[in-house]
Amino acid sequence: MSFADSVREELQGVPVRRACCKRALAAGLLIDADVQGQQLLLPCRSPSAAAYAAEVIRRQFGKAPELREEIVRRHRSVRLVFSSPAAGGLVRLFETVHADAKLEPSLAQEPADDYEMQAGASVSAAGRGAPPQADSMEAHAGDPRVAGADRSPGEYRVADADADGEARRNASGESGSGANEKTNHAENRETEPFPPEIFAPGCESCRSAFLRGAFLSVGTLNDPHRSTHFELTLRHPARAGFLAEFLAACGYPPGVIHRGDSVGLYYKDCASAEDLAALAGAGKSAMEMMNIRIEREIRNQENRATNCVAKNIEKSVSASARQMAAIEKLTLTGMLAQLPEPLRVTARLRAEHPDATLEELRLLHLPPITKSGLNHRLQKLIEAADKP
Repeated sequence: MSFADSVREELQGVPVRRACCKRALAAGLLIDADVQGQQLLLPCRSPSAAAYAAEVIRRQFGKAPELREEIVRRHRSVRLVFSSPAAGGLVRLFETVHADAKLEPSLAQEPADDYEMQAGASVSAAGRGAPPQADSMEAHAGDPRVAGADRSPGEYRVADADADGEARRNASGESGSGANEKTNHAENRETEPFPPEIFAPGCESCRSAFLRGAFLSVGTLNDPHRSTHFELTLRHPARAGFLAEFLAACGYPPGVIHRGDSVGLYYKDCASAEDLAALAGAGKSAMEMMNIRIEREIRNQENRATNCVAKNIEKSVSASARQMAAIEKLTLTGMLAQLPEPLRVTARLRAEHPDATLEELRLLHLPPITKSGLNHRLQKLIEAADKP
């Protein structure tokens, strides 16, 4: 079992008690669902994930999804197929709110080489549905949650609030302050990172439940022993703006990477990956990641300290060898006797104590000299030996 699978297993065991949180969990699971006419198709990474998602959908929408097993690029996957106007409205909401978000690729893009990422790409390629049609959810034709259904997935547009407001006023015959209030309300809803159709006002647990569902649907996480890479990969770019704004509003703006028709929202720093795992409800996995990171940091500090000590010893041994070679040459050539008395004393003490450190050697002088003075004398001896 991979680390990401263990995280998913932990998330599937988190109890959800509030009705609003159950709705947010179901919405997170549907973040990358395909819409084909009246049907929704939800790819799942494993049979256990499919069984979990099917139970959540059955309880939330009163529909028992059909499970279809498929083999995509030699990877086994399961798709849930069901029909629910309410679920379709949530899926359309993802493409309406923050549809004008600009997801520029991050500068430090790194292609994922982890098996989890490769397997996830294969699963996400299963059964890509046709673009949602404007009449695919007749039951919600007048629901504001499905506004903008005539746009194709992946098409970004900048919301023109004035034009939209004028069109609404012309259609309804409204004018004045009442129309302005409705326009302002629509504008606020389109920029709200936690729309009330998914998140109950004031309920922090709804955010956790939504992130949990999104990770179970499109998330992956590398083994922290290897590297840190937390990613949510969406096959529908038009929904990436919603998820990116949600993560940023939670305090974790993601990096962005484009892989073909998919968009990945990722984190490569340990702190963000740990916090998001904990926020989703995988506290045990987050603690394991923290422990691995701390162990790695301690090991790296120990290695740096060891390398530093070894380097210092190497430098000391090398310097001592040069000094001994210089003193030996000066002695053999008779040049040592011609040097000043302080240099002869230092040369004699170094010859008698070849392994002494500079601190020990300076204390052997009577009276003791400073370390800088000792360095100066030793350098003079080396220079004298180097003279032709």
